Amino acid sequence: MKNLKTINVSLIYYLLPPLMGMLAVATGAFGAHALTASIPAKNIEWWQTASNYLMYHSLASLFCIAFSQHQPKIKHCISLFSLGNILFCGSLFYMALTSNKALALLTPIGGLLYIVAWCYMLWIFLRLKSTTTS
Repeated sequence: MKNLKTINVSLIYYLLPPLMGMLAVATGAFGAHALTASIPAKNIEWWQTASNYLMYHSLASLFCIAFSQHQPKIKHCISLFSLGNILFCGSLFYMALTSNKALALLTPIGGLLYIVAWCYMLWIFLRLKSTTTS
């Protein structure tokens, strides 16, 4: 039973980045073709920012998957990027569609998770460099 749980968790790490990338393309296309005439320009900016950041961090997560064979702890970055996407992009998508800023406080928390993930990745790389040169 424990082995099955490990497989499921590993599978999630491999599925999240392409799913987020697919969602980024879909939301970008939806924003460009369906929303431009129906929501205010400021809301379109929020939508585009969310779509862009969703793609950036999907690609970063794919990189983490590729590197995880050598450095398994880098998978934590995928979790942080994914949570950042939910909070940062999710709140921006919500605000863009509703003009309601009730979730606006989640946006910087998601941004902070992005920063933590990038810092953790940097820390992993710095440790890797110091262990390979010693």
